[in-house]
Amino acid sequence: MFTEKEVLKKKLSSKKKEDKQEESSGRVVLVLLIVSTGLTLAFYLSSFLPAFWQKITAPKVIRLNSGQKEVSPVVFESAPTPTPWQKNLEEELVGLISQQDGLYGIYLYEINSQRFLGVNHQESFSAASLMKLPVVIAAYQEAERKQFDLTAQYHLREEDKLSGNGSVHLQPEGTVYTYRALIKLAIEQSDNTAISVIAKAIEEEKIQKNIDRLGLTKTDYVLRKTTPEDIGQLLLALHQGKALTSAHSQEIIGFLTNSIFNDQIPAFLPDNLVIAHKIGLDENLLHDAAIIFVDDGDFILVIMSQGDPEDRAQTVLEEITKMVWEAVRNSN
Repeated sequence: MFTEKEVLKKKLSSKKKEDKQEESSGRVVLVLLIVSTGLTLAFYLSSFLPAFWQKITAPKVIRLNSGQKEVSPVVFESAPTPTPWQKNLEEELVGLISQQDGLYGIYLYEINSQRFLGVNHQESFSAASLMKLPVVIAAYQEAERKQFDLTAQYHLREEDKLSGNGSVHLQPEGTVYTYRALIKLAIEQSDNTAISVIAKAIEEEKIQKNIDRLGLTKTDYVLRKTTPEDIGQLLLALHQGKALTSAHSQEIIGFLTNSIFNDQIPAFLPDNLVIAHKIGLDENLLHDAAIIFVDDGDFILVIMSQGDPEDRAQTVLEEITKMVWEAVRNSN
């Protein structure tokens, strides 16, 4: 039997335990409430903040009075500001070509400084044989995607033969070439038969898709149209290895360096320079597009003309090349 005092002690001890349990339970409930509130707030903010952030960082559009157009945000060109010598050169070039009956387009790009000079550089010209460049690059791009085999053999057929530049059409039916060999001839000899075989193997649609992937927005394979700027950007992508792997880029540049047609841009530059270029010739058309390798900094020069007879266009091309070289040399 317990005494009254012992019974009282037990009751007090039991009550303390109950109080502790209630206190502990209360803390748990409080923690759960805080966590629950925090999660609810987090979910709310996660849905609210992106819209709020977008709202405060979005460009402001100034709305004008009724009847007036909205002012669009200004987009700045990434190219550096032209230097005084470039401005002087541009004035000289404009003065020269403004005296001609035909249309002339010029695109000069200094690779180190990333500065360019353009005169009619976004005008559309008939591409002539310059269109061989995007076809060849498309072939290599398809090869890199494992959709085309550059080493596969092709047996020449009589219906393949096209007259004009090149030696392939002079070979007997059944002559065997690899596609890589045909590409080499298409660039070095500007061979029409070779590029026709390559284009058929790649297909017209894929060629245009590859042109579009390179961002050449004014080059149309079907219409055979392009601009000096598009061709210049194509050569730049080749030079910087952005269009193809470095090995394939260098291979094509090697073909361009070994061109048998050297009466245009290379003829008016020092013999010790390495020049990778592609010409385009047709009736009242004369083009040349070149990567010019110089110790002080490589540059790209594209000259396109249409409307003037070849002899006149050749004279103007010579003057343009000499002006550009003099200005570039003095600037360095």
